[in-house]
Amino acid sequence: MQILPYSDVILGNLQNISNKVNIEKSKLNDELIVRKSNLKYSIFGLSILLMIFGIGFAFYITRIITLPIFRIKKIINSLSKGDLRDFNFNQRYDEIDEILASLNNLKTSMKRTTEFANNIGKRNFNADYKPLSEIDILGNALIVMRDNLRMGDDKLEEIQKLTHNGN
Repeated sequence: MQILPYSDVILGNLQNISNKVNIEKSKLNDELIVRKSNLKYSIFGLSILLMIFGIGFAFYITRIITLPIFRIKKIINSLSKGDLRDFNFNQRYDEIDEILASLNNLKTSMKRTTEFANNIGKRNFNADYKPLSEIDILGNALIVMRDNLRMGDDKLEEIQKLTHNGN
């Protein structure tokens, strides 16, 4: 019979231990729920910040790329309309600047060609001009035109001298 009173004490102690474990388990479960909720809000907040940063970065990159391209487009449109005024560009030493430098070279060569054509128009057939390359169609055509006009002008002068001397 003595076993029963000890068993009641042991059962009581086990019950106390079980209650303490359940209380501790409940506390840990509540803490886990709070941490889970905090983690969820942190992930949500970081996602929002990451999206805002991503969109801002995309706008920044778009601006870096599109503004110079629009500027190049404007310059090309000006050149296509015959506007050979100088244009400035910031040298950032990237591909955009290489394109702008090429456009600047194109503008410079167009100015030289225009100056040569103006000299021919003023009957200055001794104006010096070198084509940009062997395949410079416009430059070679202008040289042929200059030479033909020079020959025509020489023939015209001969005819005028003959007619003038004949009178």
